[in-house]
Amino acid sequence: MTDSVSTNTPVLVATDLVQAFRERQVLFDLCLSIPAGEVHGLLGSNGAGKTTTLNILAGLVPPVSGQVRIDGKSVWPDPTPIKSLIGYVADEPIFLSQLTAREHLDLFARAFGYQQELPRRTVELLKLVGLNEHADERVAGFSRGMKKRFALALALVPDPLVLLLDEPTVGLDPRWIRRVRELITELAQQGKTIVFSSHVLELVEAVVQRATILSNGRVLASGALSELRSKAVLQEGADLEQVFFALTDRQGHPDATSTS
Repeated sequence: MTDSVSTNTPVLVATDLVQAFRERQVLFDLCLSIPAGEVHGLLGSNGAGKTTTLNILAGLVPPVSGQVRIDGKSVWPDPTPIKSLIGYVADEPIFLSQLTAREHLDLFARAFGYQQELPRRTVELLKLVGLNEHADERVAGFSRGMKKRFALALALVPDPLVLLLDEPTVGLDPRWIRRVRELITELAQQGKTIVFSSHVLELVEAVVQRATILSNGRVLASGALSELRSKAVLQEGADLEQVFFALTDRQGHPDATSTS
């Protein structure tokens, strides 16, 4: 985790996001401002609001109030026009049980208007995630790790400006955890804005420029590691894990069964 912060114009901006489920508020005035090429970590214990935030940013679930802009375009109230700007990998990806990997890619390519580039794009994306030999197998039969890798391939079909990743290394073996870490860095170097949540703090520290730490739907701190250390009142040299526990322990431990 570097302490340098980009001064580029923000690509993803979330302003005063509020969310509630069954009259229980789960996000409180959350704000983010992330420039092109930045890898931004979204951290917190179970129930902190990470998945809720990603679902709003991805245009999947509308907030009660607040706004999200991608490249200056409003996500809400109608996310349809900006869907091709966003790639999203859910913690538990859902696929159509009867379709092969190739058929899934074909479906996504048609949805985003990429039919003419499909043959080349299919080869590129499946090779990128190590699944080129499984193109004509049903995704329902893939292992959990293969499904997570394939979800990343689908997210990249429209060549999105913003990539949102919810626990991208869950289910992966050590080799693919390392490879996904490399891919995140490579994609950011290509100019993509990446936001990802993870409980693997070593992974986060290795790839992000800045991070936002949530607790019970509220932002505890946001910034580069040096800024987070200062907020946690820790000395230089403290790693992200030490910073995370110093900040969240002051807030108590949220209910692990609540909305994440």
